[in-house]
Amino acid sequence: MSILLRFIPVIAIIVFTVPGTAQTPNYIHFTPELGLPSRQVYSTMRDSVGYVWVCTNRGLAKFDGYSFSVFNLEHNLPSLDIWGTFQDEEGKIWLSTFNEVIYFKDGQFHKCTRDSSAQFFIYRYYEREGDGVYFTTDQDTGNLYEVVHDTVRQIHSFDNEKVIGIGSANERQTYFATADDGIKLYKKVLDSLALELELKSQNDFIKRAVWFASKWCFFTQDSLYTYDLMKIRSVSFSDLLDQDLVLNRVIVVSEDKLGLLTSKGTFIVDRNLKRVPGMAFLSTLDLNIIKEDRNRNIWISTINGLYLLTPRNIGSAQIYLPKTLSPNSCTKLAFDLDHRIWIGAKSGELFVLDKDKFVSCFDVQDHFGGGNIRTIHFISNRRMLIAGDFGFAVLSNRALNGNSWQAEHFFPGNYKHISQSHSGKIFVSAAEGVFTFDKRHNTLDTIHKGRVYATVFDDENEVLAMGRNDGLFLKYEEGIDNEPTIYKALDKPVRDIHLDDSGRLWVATNGHGLFVLDKNLRQRVILENKIVKSIAEDGNGNLWAVTPDGLIKCSLAGEAPDQLTWQFINLKQYTAAHELNDLSLVNETIILAAGKGLKIFNADSLLTKREQPNLIISKVAVNGRTLALKPSYELNHHQNKIQIHYVGLSYQSLGEIKYQTKLEGQGIQQGWEETKVRYKEFVSLQPGTYTFRIRAADSAMNTPLEEKITFKILPPWYGQLWAKVMGAILIISLLILGFNAAMAQKTKQIEYKNLKELDIIKSRLYTYFTHEFQSPLSIIKGISEELLFKPNSDTADGIALINRNADHLSRLVKQLLDLRRLEVAEIKTTYVYGDVVSYLRYLVDSFQPLALNKQITLQLIAPGDGVSMHYDPEKLNLIIRNLISNAIKFTPPGGKVEVEVEQEGQYFKIQIKDNGIGIEKEALSKIFGFFQQPDQRGIAQMPGYGIGLSLVRELVRLLRGTVMIESKAGEGTNFILRFPIDERRSSPSSLQTRPEKSSLTSKVKGAQPTLLIVEDNQDVLQFLNMVLQADYHIIQATNGLEGLETALSFIPEIVISDVLMPEKDGFWLCSQLKKNTATEHIPIILLTGLDEESKTYGWKSGADAFITKPFLPTELKAKIGQLLLTQARLREKYRREGYVEELLQRLHSEALSSAKSDEAFLVNTMKIIVANLSDAQFDVEQLARELNLSRSQLFRKFNNLLQQPPKTFILSIRLTTAKKMLLETGKSIKEIAYETGFSSPNFFARQFKKTFGKSPSEFRKSGGKNL
Repeated sequence: MSILLRFIPVIAIIVFTVPGTAQTPNYIHFTPELGLPSRQVYSTMRDSVGYVWVCTNRGLAKFDGYSFSVFNLEHNLPSLDIWGTFQDEEGKIWLSTFNEVIYFKDGQFHKCTRDSSAQFFIYRYYEREGDGVYFTTDQDTGNLYEVVHDTVRQIHSFDNEKVIGIGSANERQTYFATADDGIKLYKKVLDSLALELELKSQNDFIKRAVWFASKWCFFTQDSLYTYDLMKIRSVSFSDLLDQDLVLNRVIVVSEDKLGLLTSKGTFIVDRNLKRVPGMAFLSTLDLNIIKEDRNRNIWISTINGLYLLTPRNIGSAQIYLPKTLSPNSCTKLAFDLDHRIWIGAKSGELFVLDKDKFVSCFDVQDHFGGGNIRTIHFISNRRMLIAGDFGFAVLSNRALNGNSWQAEHFFPGNYKHISQSHSGKIFVSAAEGVFTFDKRHNTLDTIHKGRVYATVFDDENEVLAMGRNDGLFLKYEEGIDNEPTIYKALDKPVRDIHLDDSGRLWVATNGHGLFVLDKNLRQRVILENKIVKSIAEDGNGNLWAVTPDGLIKCSLAGEAPDQLTWQFINLKQYTAAHELNDLSLVNETIILAAGKGLKIFNADSLLTKREQPNLIISKVAVNGRTLALKPSYELNHHQNKIQIHYVGLSYQSLGEIKYQTKLEGQGIQQGWEETKVRYKEFVSLQPGTYTFRIRAADSAMNTPLEEKITFKILPPWYGQLWAKVMGAILIISLLILGFNAAMAQKTKQIEYKNLKELDIIKSRLYTYFTHEFQSPLSIIKGISEELLFKPNSDTADGIALINRNADHLSRLVKQLLDLRRLEVAEIKTTYVYGDVVSYLRYLVDSFQPLALNKQITLQLIAPGDGVSMHYDPEKLNLIIRNLISNAIKFTPPGGKVEVEVEQEGQYFKIQIKDNGIGIEKEALSKIFGFFQQPDQRGIAQMPGYGIGLSLVRELVRLLRGTVMIESKAGEGTNFILRFPIDERRSSPSSLQTRPEKSSLTSKVKGAQPTLLIVEDNQDVLQFLNMVLQADYHIIQATNGLEGLETALSFIPEIVISDVLMPEKDGFWLCSQLKKNTATEHIPIILLTGLDEESKTYGWKSGADAFITKPFLPTELKAKIGQLLLTQARLREKYRREGYVEELLQRLHSEALSSAKSDEAFLVNTMKIIVANLSDAQFDVEQLARELNLSRSQLFRKFNNLLQQPPKTFILSIRLTTAKKMLLETGKSIKEIAYETGFSSPNFFARQFKKTFGKSPSEFRKSGGKNL
């Protein structure tokens, strides 16, 4: 099972401190959901190769960094309870379990010979001097055994004693520790044991001893004793750990680390029994064993799974953003003068981290109507500046708690950046230019006009550096004739600028790397073609820059740019697929904004050198049989299906290792091919000698590791030279003898063949129509008669059956018409430009349910970087659909279908291969003919009459491609397609570089509607984006849970969702959206490849439409347009004049109790407003609370339903009610104004006249006429 690597915070580990933060470590947590056989993990062991062996109560697991291989009773294990493992010097891995002495070597488990059938539980193995192992049993009266040459022998039995440890001072001196009423140490002398030391137990002795750092360690509840075979030394825990506690267990973590499990947590000490800082684990983890491997990775075995903590993760932590914020919503980080963390969000909210949580201090939406906070600058702890697309604001704080901020001054506009020079001047960059800010008078003074994204000012040289989308510009205050001059220093788009103490300019660019310019404008680029988002300088002479997937660290030592040293730190595995957005520094701590939280790193931990992967070839299989591993193999010609598995073992580079493979030999000219798959398969290799090479490297390695394996395939006897010569002579003789006879018969045979083929085609055509049309027509006629004679019976199922069979007839006729239109060239091509591999991946994925139903493996093998070209999606869909469905149809259960694509020069090549029934050689030439299906002797005919392949051939010709077929009866078939990769098309009228705008969509709304796509397949997401981005504003989510959060945040106009997804599926998402008041009105389209029963479940979940995979873009666009048009018509109904008054009149009628969800929402809203009608303070915020919606959700809901704000709707209710009261009651205008919620009669009169064209008094006099 492939593991999706993610970091799961489980316990807190305090390594460094940011004031006011609650930090969580970045553990990697492995559970049964990720492949472990059980949550109960007893211990782990990393072997000499690099695999990690995990012992559980449900078997043994071997972990390679990607997946767990589980061993259980099916693999001849005597028990599922595996307590521990031990690897001896010969590489044997011994298992601590019940009754059997067993070890693993060369891919198999081996049992040792016993001289007794007594039952026991092996507690622990130890290295034996010379060869073999010792092991002890876990019984009240323990025994000591040795295993030599796979034979078990008991060497000592202890009376009322239990062996609790074995240690070796050297190869000739072995000591055994036992426990009874104290601890005894025995020394092995020849074949007997001699008592070396006896410690009588007091009441507080715990019966445990370990051999650590060439000495014995015993412990009581409050002290640790050591014995180095010379003297006993006592260490007090209160002195060792600086606190009073009770010791429960002692664990050997590694050769130089000892774990102390106490009443207040677990502590690590070194060889000198000194506490290791930063390694204190909380007791909530329920530890079994802690092990540190040779690369300083810490493996923690618990009753709740296995935890991995790498050296870099020890220095990292996580702070989560408020749940109201969506992923990647943090756009700006800042520290105030007290080093508290502040964040600015896309939503316009400003948060401060106060103790353990983020507190909202200011909301741009409430004060300035919304916007994105791009920059934060503190003047003092009571005064700050914020800027963004909403404007520029001066905020102040007068409250004692420091978390309540008010707008002191506001400048509207689009502001980008705030910087402060060394002399204290504040510069503000904006779309209109560059300004200086006067802190005393709260004024902005223009110093430069024109859009600027970032600014710094060099006080010493009086130079203003301005970053724009077209480059970096330097403005000198005193230029020629004492006039300011502007010089373009860089022609790359600029995102951020920093001026260091040496006067160098550091420039972050959008996709061109990090630039540094010295005073003489000599420049150097670091990580060219990389997006660099922001820059910050620490106090230790280093400059840091953030990219979407990591950090650049540059040393500021040295003057010239080419003397500066730098390194890139890849953080992709720590950000869970989210991009890094911003960077901030304080002391030795680095804060990064990514995804749903802040990532906190200690600078030293980031620079820790990672372990180098160990590249190994893990498995070699030939014709499905696994072979023993060795450098080279000699195989016969039948053994030509070879599968090679490989892996780069590194637990500090999980998910980052990249592989390259290459096959050499026998005329193969192949370069290095990058791959994500950790195995390679070669089929039907010709006789010869081959060398397979594999490379592996992670992001921190400059030189990749390389391994190779060689195999020689021998030719068959008939492939020898003498056999070839004799065969050639025989063939030539037969050709000469048969040539004359063949020529004489040729004319007669051709005539006979043509007549026979014409008869066969006619016969098959007649059989095709009578068979294919007879069944649906019989069904339609039978159900029609049933409905005619029984008109009152339930007709739903019958009508559905008629509809399906009518569709079937329609498809048959359409196939014939398509063939005819192709013959007379009536079908036109419509090309689009894009990644054709992504589109093919989507087509292949849509057949996965069909393949799974037949128990067939369907796989796409494609280049990782894709192939961009012009292609016709509709025609390619028909071609691939026919070929894949045929491959699945003619492949038996357990078989395999592969779709392999690659760029072959100026052609795009597609191969569709199966290992099904194959085709006889003589039938291959006819396979593309009309109504041809090969007659396979001994194989049952499958349904169908060969129209599909005829259609495939004609469509391929239409696209200027070629189609070939390779097949062998009983072995499988391979269809090979080639299409030209042409950057320019000769017929512009038939080329579509982007989809045409849907006419239905443009009628629904002038602006682009927001469309939420929920799909876990990245290729399908890319395809849907390509098809729909011209017509809609697209937002995305990758599972049902994330889709619900996104829908509630954005309230889109329409939702398109896949059905089968991780976390939560499409049915769950559909039901949740329809249950929620904020989203119940949104139409939902489900993309599915499931059956009719699943569709019925989808209808019950509230789906508005289904699209069956694979689908055409035109079909999807038409369905979206139809749903949006229906929504638009409903909006027109709700907005028509008199509708609100009509609803008010029948507000409490029974007819409204069964209203549709949209109308029911308006009725419920109207009831709430009417109930609070006389309350002048009743506003949008109160209405939102009554409806259990946020303010933004309420605004988006009203915009979707009425295209008007809720405030306008409340006013219309008040005015409509007042109008009715003026006609039906004798109350004064003043009384009516107050009773309908107006704070003053004058304001009521103005609003009434503005709405109805008459004042209240005029309206009453006229009796409501002529409105």
